[in-house]
Amino acid sequence: MVWFGGGSLGYVLDRMKAKTWAIPRYIETVFACVVIGACVFTVVSTMLSSPRRQMGQKATNQNPLKQERQSFLASWLSRTIYDKSKNMNEESPVVELYPDHAKEWFARKTVSRYVSKIPHPNLTEPIITNKFICNSSEVDILIYFHSLWSHFEHRRVLRESWANKNVFSDIRVRTIFILGKPPKKEDQLKINNENLHTQDIVQGNFDDTQRNLSLKSIQAMQWINDNCIQAKYIVKADDDMFVNIFALTEYLLPQIYRKEKAIMCSLKENRTSVIVRKPESKWYVPEYIFKGESHYPTFCSGYTVLFSSDLVPELYKFSFNAPYFSVDDAYLFGMVLGQVKNVHYEDITNLLSLNLKAGLDEYSGSGPLVHVGILAWDDGGIQKLWQATLSKMTEWTRKHSNVAMVQEVMRKAGGHDLV
Repeated sequence: MVWFGGGSLGYVLDRMKAKTWAIPRYIETVFACVVIGACVFTVVSTMLSSPRRQMGQKATNQNPLKQERQSFLASWLSRTIYDKSKNMNEESPVVELYPDHAKEWFARKTVSRYVSKIPHPNLTEPIITNKFICNSSEVDILIYFHSLWSHFEHRRVLRESWANKNVFSDIRVRTIFILGKPPKKEDQLKINNENLHTQDIVQGNFDDTQRNLSLKSIQAMQWINDNCIQAKYIVKADDDMFVNIFALTEYLLPQIYRKEKAIMCSLKENRTSVIVRKPESKWYVPEYIFKGESHYPTFCSGYTVLFSSDLVPELYKFSFNAPYFSVDDAYLFGMVLGQVKNVHYEDITNLLSLNLKAGLDEYSGSGPLVHVGILAWDDGGIQKLWQATLSKMTEWTRKHSNVAMVQEVMRKAGGHDLV
Protein backbone atom coordinates (compact mmCIF):
# COMPACT_ATOMS: atom_id res chain seq x y z
CA MET A 1 0.00 0.00 0.00
CA VAL A 2 1.17 3.53 -0.79
CA TRP A 3 0.21 6.38 1.51
CA PHE A 4 -0.24 9.93 0.23
CA GLY A 5 -0.01 12.97 2.47
CA GLY A 6 2.52 14.24 5.05
CA GLY A 7 1.02 12.41 8.05
CA SER A 8 1.11 8.97 6.45
CA LEU A 9 4.58 9.47 5.10
CA GLY A 10 5.84 10.62 8.52
CA TYR A 11 4.29 7.55 10.11
CA VAL A 12 6.23 5.29 7.78
CA LEU A 13 9.50 7.06 8.43
CA ASP A 14 9.06 6.99 12.23
CA ARG A 15 8.46 3.23 12.16
CA MET A 16 11.58 2.74 10.10
CA LYS A 17 13.68 4.81 12.54
CA ALA A 18 12.51 2.63 15.39
CA LYS A 19 14.04 -0.47 13.86
CA THR A 20 17.06 -1.90 15.61
CA TRP A 21 19.12 -1.60 12.50
CA ALA A 22 19.88 2.08 11.86
CA ILE A 23 18.99 3.29 8.39
CA PRO A 24 21.33 5.98 7.13
CA ARG A 25 19.70 9.34 6.73
CA TYR A 26 20.33 9.47 2.99
CA ILE A 27 18.13 6.36 2.52
CA GLU A 28 15.28 8.18 4.24
CA THR A 29 15.75 11.04 1.84
CA VAL A 30 15.75 8.73 -1.18
CA PHE A 31 12.59 7.00 0.00
CA ALA A 32 10.83 10.31 0.56
CA CYS A 33 11.79 11.44 -2.95
CA VAL A 34 10.41 8.23 -4.43
CA VAL A 35 7.07 8.70 -2.68
CA ILE A 36 6.86 12.37 -3.66
CA GLY A 37 7.71 11.44 -7.24
CA ALA A 38 4.89 8.91 -7.27
CA CYS A 39 2.50 11.60 -6.11
CA VAL A 40 3.58 13.98 -8.85
CA PHE A 41 3.30 11.24 -11.50
CA THR A 42 -0.25 10.42 -10.37
CA VAL A 43 -1.37 14.06 -10.50
CA VAL A 44 0.14 14.63 -13.94
CA SER A 45 -1.40 11.41 -15.32
CA THR A 46 -4.80 12.45 -14.05
CA MET A 47 -4.50 15.88 -15.65
CA LEU A 48 -3.48 14.38 -18.99
CA SER A 49 -6.25 11.78 -19.02
CA SER A 50 -8.97 14.31 -18.21
CA PRO A 51 -8.98 15.94 -21.67
CA ARG A 52 -9.13 12.49 -23.24
CA ARG A 53 -12.18 11.66 -21.18
CA GLN A 54 -13.75 14.97 -22.12
CA MET A 55 -13.05 14.34 -25.80
CA GLY A 56 -14.56 10.90 -25.53
CA GLN A 57 -17.65 12.32 -23.87
CA LYS A 58 -17.93 14.98 -26.55
CA ALA A 59 -17.68 12.39 -29.31
CA THR A 60 -20.35 10.32 -27.61
CA ASN A 61 -22.67 13.29 -27.29
CA GLN A 62 -22.25 14.09 -30.97
CA ASN A 63 -23.97 10.87 -31.99
CA PRO A 64 -26.90 10.37 -29.60
CA LEU A 65 -28.97 8.49 -32.14
CA LYS A 66 -26.27 5.83 -32.39
CA GLN A 67 -26.49 5.46 -28.61
CA GLU A 68 -30.26 5.12 -28.74
CA ARG A 69 -30.07 2.56 -31.53
CA GLN A 70 -27.68 0.57 -29.35
CA SER A 71 -30.09 0.97 -26.44
CA PHE A 72 -32.54 -1.29 -28.31
CA LEU A 73 -29.93 -4.01 -27.85
CA ALA A 74 -29.31 -3.10 -24.23
CA SER A 75 -33.00 -3.14 -23.35
CA TRP A 76 -33.44 -6.45 -25.15
CA LEU A 77 -30.49 -7.90 -23.24
CA SER A 78 -31.88 -6.62 -19.94
CA ARG A 79 -35.26 -8.17 -20.74
CA THR A 80 -33.68 -11.48 -21.72
CA ILE A 81 -31.75 -11.69 -18.45
CA TYR A 82 -34.89 -10.79 -16.52
CA ASP A 83 -36.95 -13.44 -18.30
CA LYS A 84 -34.30 -16.10 -17.66
CA SER A 85 -34.21 -15.23 -13.98
CA LYS A 86 -38.01 -15.65 -13.83
CA ASN A 87 -37.75 -19.03 -15.52
CA MET A 88 -35.20 -20.07 -12.90
CA ASN A 89 -37.57 -18.92 -10.13
CA GLU A 90 -35.05 -16.38 -8.98
CA GLU A 91 -36.19 -13.12 -7.49
CA SER A 92 -33.38 -11.09 -9.02
CA PRO A 93 -34.06 -7.34 -9.11
CA VAL A 94 -34.30 -5.75 -12.56
CA VAL A 95 -31.63 -3.11 -13.07
CA GLU A 96 -33.12 0.00 -14.67
CA LEU A 97 -30.63 0.78 -17.42
CA TYR A 98 -32.48 3.91 -18.53
CA PRO A 99 -34.14 6.02 -15.81
CA ASP A 100 -37.78 6.87 -16.52
CA HIS A 101 -38.04 10.58 -17.28
CA ALA A 102 -41.30 10.40 -19.24
CA LYS A 103 -42.85 13.32 -17.36
CA GLU A 104 -39.92 15.52 -18.35
CA TRP A 105 -40.29 14.58 -22.02
CA PHE A 106 -43.77 16.10 -22.14
CA ALA A 107 -43.12 19.15 -19.96
CA ARG A 108 -42.61 21.43 -22.96
CA LYS A 109 -43.57 25.09 -22.98
CA THR A 110 -46.86 26.18 -24.49
CA VAL A 111 -46.90 26.89 -28.22
CA SER A 112 -48.93 29.78 -29.63
CA ARG A 113 -50.98 29.18 -32.76
CA TYR A 114 -50.45 31.25 -35.88
CA VAL A 115 -53.33 33.63 -36.54
CA SER A 116 -53.69 34.81 -40.12
CA LYS A 117 -55.62 37.89 -41.17
CA ILE A 118 -56.45 36.35 -44.54
CA PRO A 119 -57.77 32.93 -45.65
CA HIS A 120 -55.21 30.44 -46.86
CA PRO A 121 -54.72 30.87 -50.63
CA ASN A 122 -54.79 27.09 -51.28
CA LEU A 123 -57.51 25.91 -48.88
CA THR A 124 -61.24 26.34 -48.40
CA GLU A 125 -63.43 25.24 -45.49
CA PRO A 126 -62.94 21.49 -44.82
CA ILE A 127 -65.82 19.10 -45.43
CA ILE A 128 -65.23 17.25 -42.14
CA THR A 129 -63.34 18.95 -39.31
CA ASN A 130 -63.85 17.11 -35.99
CA LYS A 131 -62.55 20.14 -34.14
CA PHE A 132 -63.35 18.59 -30.76
CA ILE A 133 -60.78 15.72 -30.97
CA CYS A 134 -58.28 17.52 -28.75
CA ASN A 135 -60.60 20.15 -27.21
CA SER A 136 -58.74 22.03 -24.50
CA SER A 137 -57.35 18.89 -22.87
CA GLU A 138 -53.67 18.09 -22.77
CA VAL A 139 -52.25 16.04 -25.62
CA ASP A 140 -48.79 14.50 -25.54
CA ILE A 141 -48.58 12.93 -29.01
CA LEU A 142 -50.73 13.70 -32.04
CA ILE A 143 -50.51 11.20 -34.89
CA TYR A 144 -51.73 12.20 -38.33
CA PHE A 145 -51.92 10.15 -41.51
CA HIS A 146 -52.17 11.01 -45.16
CA SER A 147 -54.84 8.51 -46.16
CA LEU A 148 -56.51 7.87 -49.51
CA TRP A 149 -60.30 8.17 -49.18
CA SER A 150 -60.81 4.52 -50.20
CA HIS A 151 -58.39 3.10 -47.60
CA PHE A 152 -61.09 2.14 -45.12
CA GLU A 153 -59.29 -1.06 -44.14
CA HIS A 154 -55.95 0.73 -43.65
CA ARG A 155 -57.57 3.11 -41.20
CA ARG A 156 -59.36 0.32 -39.33
CA VAL A 157 -56.12 -1.63 -38.84
CA LEU A 158 -54.26 1.46 -37.64
CA ARG A 159 -57.01 2.33 -35.15
CA GLU A 160 -56.84 -1.19 -33.73
CA SER A 161 -53.06 -1.33 -33.47
CA TRP A 162 -50.23 1.11 -32.94
CA ALA A 163 -52.22 4.31 -33.62
CA ASN A 164 -54.95 3.54 -31.09
CA LYS A 165 -55.45 6.61 -28.90
CA ASN A 166 -55.52 4.41 -25.79
CA VAL A 167 -52.29 2.55 -26.46
CA PHE A 168 -50.66 4.21 -23.42
CA SER A 169 -52.04 4.35 -19.90
CA ASP A 170 -50.48 7.67 -18.93
CA ILE A 171 -49.40 9.30 -22.21
CA ARG A 172 -52.21 11.09 -24.03
CA VAL A 173 -52.42 10.24 -27.74
CA ARG A 174 -54.79 11.55 -30.40
CA THR A 175 -55.05 10.36 -34.00
CA ILE A 176 -56.46 11.95 -37.17
CA PHE A 177 -56.67 10.90 -40.82
CA ILE A 178 -56.33 13.52 -43.56
CA LEU A 179 -58.52 12.76 -46.60
CA GLY A 180 -59.63 14.51 -49.77
CA LYS A 181 -62.90 14.23 -51.67
CA PRO A 182 -63.89 10.99 -53.42
CA PRO A 183 -65.14 11.07 -57.03
CA LYS A 184 -68.71 9.95 -56.30
CA LYS A 185 -71.43 11.03 -53.88
CA GLU A 186 -72.05 7.45 -52.73
CA ASP A 187 -68.37 7.24 -51.77
CA GLN A 188 -68.78 10.38 -49.69
CA LEU A 189 -71.62 8.67 -47.85
CA LYS A 190 -69.25 5.82 -46.99
CA ILE A 191 -66.77 8.31 -45.53
CA ASN A 192 -69.54 10.03 -43.58
CA ASN A 193 -70.62 6.71 -42.14
CA GLU A 194 -67.06 5.83 -41.15
CA ASN A 195 -66.62 9.19 -39.46
CA LEU A 196 -69.91 8.79 -37.64
CA HIS A 197 -68.41 5.83 -35.80
CA THR A 198 -64.78 6.95 -35.46
CA GLN A 199 -64.89 10.78 -35.43
CA ASP A 200 -61.21 11.04 -36.33
CA ILE A 201 -61.35 12.15 -39.98
CA VAL A 202 -60.32 15.56 -41.31
CA GLN A 203 -61.50 15.86 -44.90
CA GLY A 204 -60.27 18.71 -47.04
CA ASN A 205 -62.41 20.29 -49.73
CA PHE A 206 -60.24 19.12 -52.64
CA ASP A 207 -60.09 16.01 -54.81
CA ASP A 208 -58.18 13.12 -53.26
CA THR A 209 -55.54 12.82 -55.99
CA GLN A 210 -51.77 12.63 -56.34
CA ARG A 211 -51.65 16.27 -57.47
CA ASN A 212 -53.28 17.38 -54.21
CA LEU A 213 -51.00 15.58 -51.76
CA SER A 214 -49.40 18.83 -50.63
CA LEU A 215 -52.88 20.19 -49.92
CA LYS A 216 -53.21 17.38 -47.38
CA SER A 217 -49.99 18.61 -45.77
CA ILE A 218 -51.29 22.17 -45.54
CA GLN A 219 -54.68 20.92 -44.30
CA ALA A 220 -52.96 18.96 -41.53
CA MET A 221 -50.91 21.98 -40.41
CA GLN A 222 -53.98 24.20 -40.44
CA TRP A 223 -56.02 21.73 -38.40
CA ILE A 224 -53.30 21.15 -35.79
CA ASN A 225 -52.56 24.87 -35.57
CA ASP A 226 -56.23 25.71 -35.01
CA ASN A 227 -57.45 22.69 -33.02
CA CYS A 228 -54.58 20.83 -31.31
CA ILE A 229 -51.67 23.21 -30.85
CA GLN A 230 -51.33 21.96 -27.26
CA ALA A 231 -49.90 18.65 -28.50
CA LYS A 232 -46.27 18.28 -27.47
CA TYR A 233 -45.10 16.14 -30.40
CA ILE A 234 -46.43 15.36 -33.85
CA VAL A 235 -46.01 12.02 -35.62
CA LYS A 236 -46.75 12.03 -39.36
CA ALA A 237 -47.03 8.73 -41.20
CA ASP A 238 -48.46 7.27 -44.38
CA ASP A 239 -51.34 4.85 -43.80
CA ASP A 240 -49.29 1.85 -44.96
CA MET A 241 -46.59 2.32 -42.29
CA PHE A 242 -46.10 0.42 -39.07
CA VAL A 243 -44.52 2.52 -36.34
CA ASN A 244 -43.37 1.02 -33.07
CA ILE A 245 -44.98 3.76 -31.01
CA PHE A 246 -43.47 2.36 -27.82
CA ALA A 247 -39.90 2.46 -29.16
CA LEU A 248 -40.47 5.87 -30.74
CA THR A 249 -41.56 7.26 -27.40
CA GLU A 250 -39.00 5.46 -25.25
CA TYR A 251 -35.93 5.96 -27.43
CA LEU A 252 -36.50 8.90 -29.78
CA LEU A 253 -38.34 11.47 -27.68
CA PRO A 254 -35.46 11.63 -25.15
CA GLN A 255 -33.26 12.90 -28.00
CA ILE A 256 -35.34 15.98 -28.74
CA TYR A 257 -37.34 16.84 -25.63
CA ARG A 258 -34.90 19.59 -24.63
CA LYS A 259 -34.71 21.01 -28.16
CA GLU A 260 -36.86 23.55 -29.95
CA LYS A 261 -37.97 23.17 -33.57
CA ALA A 262 -36.73 19.59 -33.71
CA ILE A 263 -37.54 17.08 -36.42
CA MET A 264 -36.53 13.43 -36.81
CA CYS A 265 -36.92 11.85 -40.23
CA SER A 266 -35.24 10.11 -43.13
CA LEU A 267 -33.24 13.16 -44.12
CA LYS A 268 -32.39 13.87 -47.74
CA GLU A 269 -29.36 16.11 -47.74
CA ASN A 270 -29.07 19.18 -49.93
CA ARG A 271 -28.66 18.41 -53.65
CA THR A 272 -28.84 14.62 -53.29
CA SER A 273 -32.35 14.05 -54.73
CA VAL A 274 -33.14 14.76 -58.38
CA ILE A 275 -36.08 17.03 -59.24
CA VAL A 276 -38.32 15.34 -61.83
CA ARG A 277 -39.25 17.75 -64.62
CA LYS A 278 -41.20 15.36 -66.87
CA PRO A 279 -44.91 16.34 -66.89
CA GLU A 280 -46.06 12.71 -67.24
CA SER A 281 -44.45 11.73 -63.93
CA LYS A 282 -46.47 11.76 -60.71
CA TRP A 283 -43.42 13.42 -59.12
CA TYR A 284 -43.45 16.24 -61.68
CA VAL A 285 -42.26 19.65 -60.50
CA PRO A 286 -42.73 22.66 -62.84
CA GLU A 287 -39.67 24.59 -64.00
CA TYR A 288 -40.61 27.71 -62.02
CA ILE A 289 -40.30 25.72 -58.77
CA PHE A 290 -36.66 25.67 -57.68
CA LYS A 291 -35.93 27.48 -60.94
CA GLY A 292 -32.60 26.58 -62.46
CA GLU A 293 -32.03 23.74 -60.00
CA SER A 294 -31.74 20.06 -60.86
CA HIS A 295 -31.73 18.76 -57.28
CA TYR A 296 -33.87 19.42 -54.20
CA PRO A 297 -32.62 21.31 -51.18
CA THR A 298 -32.61 19.45 -47.86
CA PHE A 299 -35.95 17.80 -47.06
CA CYS A 300 -37.48 14.95 -45.05
CA SER A 301 -39.07 11.88 -46.58
CA GLY A 302 -42.57 11.88 -45.18
CA TYR A 303 -43.39 8.22 -44.65
CA THR A 304 -42.52 8.55 -40.94
CA VAL A 305 -41.67 11.87 -39.29
CA LEU A 306 -41.50 12.94 -35.64
CA PHE A 307 -41.33 16.64 -34.81
CA SER A 308 -41.94 19.06 -31.98
CA SER A 309 -45.20 20.99 -32.16
CA ASP A 310 -43.48 24.39 -32.15
CA LEU A 311 -42.82 23.77 -35.85
CA VAL A 312 -46.55 23.62 -36.67
CA PRO A 313 -47.39 27.35 -36.58
CA GLU A 314 -44.18 28.09 -38.48
CA LEU A 315 -44.98 25.56 -41.20
CA TYR A 316 -48.54 26.80 -41.49
CA LYS A 317 -47.43 30.44 -41.65
CA PHE A 318 -44.82 29.92 -44.37
CA SER A 319 -47.21 27.79 -46.44
CA PHE A 320 -49.16 30.97 -47.20
CA ASN A 321 -46.35 32.28 -49.41
CA ALA A 322 -44.64 29.09 -50.64
CA PRO A 323 -45.37 28.33 -54.31
CA TYR A 324 -47.43 25.16 -54.50
CA PHE A 325 -46.29 21.88 -56.04
CA SER A 326 -47.57 18.36 -55.46
CA VAL A 327 -44.54 16.46 -54.09
CA ASP A 328 -45.70 16.74 -50.50
CA ASP A 329 -42.48 15.65 -48.74
CA ALA A 330 -40.33 18.14 -50.63
CA TYR A 331 -43.03 20.79 -50.30
CA LEU A 332 -43.84 20.80 -46.57
CA PHE A 333 -40.62 19.33 -45.15
CA GLY A 334 -38.40 20.95 -47.77
CA MET A 335 -39.46 24.24 -49.32
CA VAL A 336 -41.70 25.36 -46.45
CA LEU A 337 -39.54 24.00 -43.62
CA GLY A 338 -36.51 25.55 -45.28
CA GLN A 339 -37.92 29.00 -44.47
CA VAL A 340 -38.04 28.26 -40.74
CA LYS A 341 -34.99 29.41 -38.83
CA ASN A 342 -32.96 27.31 -36.38
CA VAL A 343 -34.50 23.93 -37.21
CA HIS A 344 -32.78 21.00 -35.48
CA TYR A 345 -32.66 17.99 -37.82
CA GLU A 346 -32.02 14.41 -36.72
CA ASP A 347 -31.55 11.78 -39.43
CA ILE A 348 -33.18 8.46 -38.48
CA THR A 349 -32.92 6.78 -41.88
CA ASN A 350 -31.22 3.76 -40.31
CA LEU A 351 -34.19 3.29 -37.97
CA LEU A 352 -36.71 3.12 -40.82
CA SER A 353 -37.21 0.31 -43.33
CA LEU A 354 -39.15 -0.18 -46.54
CA ASN A 355 -38.53 -3.95 -46.50
CA LEU A 356 -41.44 -5.77 -44.88
CA LYS A 357 -39.86 -9.22 -45.00
CA ALA A 358 -36.72 -8.03 -43.23
CA GLY A 359 -38.90 -6.19 -40.72
CA LEU A 360 -40.97 -9.28 -39.96
CA ASP A 361 -37.82 -11.37 -39.56
CA GLU A 362 -36.42 -8.80 -37.15
CA TYR A 363 -39.58 -8.46 -35.05
CA SER A 364 -40.35 -12.18 -34.93
CA GLY A 365 -36.77 -13.24 -34.22
CA SER A 366 -34.95 -13.51 -30.93
CA GLY A 367 -32.61 -10.58 -31.58
CA PRO A 368 -32.98 -6.91 -30.67
CA LEU A 369 -35.34 -4.49 -32.41
CA VAL A 370 -33.61 -1.86 -34.50
CA HIS A 371 -36.25 -0.33 -36.78
CA VAL A 372 -38.92 2.00 -35.46
CA GLY A 373 -40.84 2.36 -38.72
CA ILE A 374 -41.50 -0.27 -41.41
CA LEU A 375 -43.50 -0.13 -44.65
CA ALA A 376 -45.95 -2.87 -43.82
CA TRP A 377 -49.34 -2.95 -45.51
CA ASP A 378 -48.90 -6.06 -47.66
CA ASP A 379 -49.73 -9.54 -46.27
CA GLY A 380 -51.17 -8.22 -43.01
CA GLY A 381 -47.80 -6.73 -42.12
CA ILE A 382 -49.08 -4.12 -39.67
CA GLN A 383 -51.02 -6.68 -37.62
CA LYS A 384 -48.10 -9.12 -37.58
CA LEU A 385 -45.60 -6.46 -36.53
CA TRP A 386 -47.99 -5.15 -33.88
CA GLN A 387 -48.41 -8.58 -32.31
CA ALA A 388 -44.66 -9.15 -32.41
CA THR A 389 -44.14 -5.77 -30.73
CA LEU A 390 -46.37 -6.80 -27.84
CA SER A 391 -44.23 -9.88 -27.29
CA LYS A 392 -41.06 -7.76 -27.04
CA MET A 393 -42.20 -5.10 -24.63
CA THR A 394 -39.48 -3.50 -22.51
CA GLU A 395 -39.93 -2.80 -18.82
CA TRP A 396 -40.60 0.84 -19.71
CA THR A 397 -43.32 -0.18 -22.15
CA ARG A 398 -44.91 -2.55 -19.66
CA LYS A 399 -45.07 0.31 -17.19
CA HIS A 400 -46.67 2.86 -19.54
CA SER A 401 -48.76 0.80 -21.95
CA ASN A 402 -52.48 0.32 -21.53
CA VAL A 403 -52.35 -3.34 -20.57
CA ALA A 404 -56.11 -3.91 -20.78
CA MET A 405 -56.31 -2.46 -24.28
CA VAL A 406 -53.27 -4.41 -25.46
CA GLN A 407 -54.69 -7.68 -24.16
CA GLU A 408 -58.07 -7.00 -25.73
CA VAL A 409 -56.48 -6.36 -29.12
CA MET A 410 -54.50 -9.58 -28.80
CA ARG A 411 -57.63 -11.55 -27.95
CA LYS A 412 -59.44 -10.12 -30.98
CA ALA A 413 -56.45 -11.15 -33.13
CA GLY A 414 -56.58 -14.68 -31.74
CA GLY A 415 -53.41 -14.29 -29.73
CA HIS A 416 -52.63 -14.62 -26.05
CA ASP A 417 -52.08 -12.19 -23.21
CA LEU A 418 -48.43 -11.32 -23.48
CA VAL A 419 -48.23 -8.50 -21.00
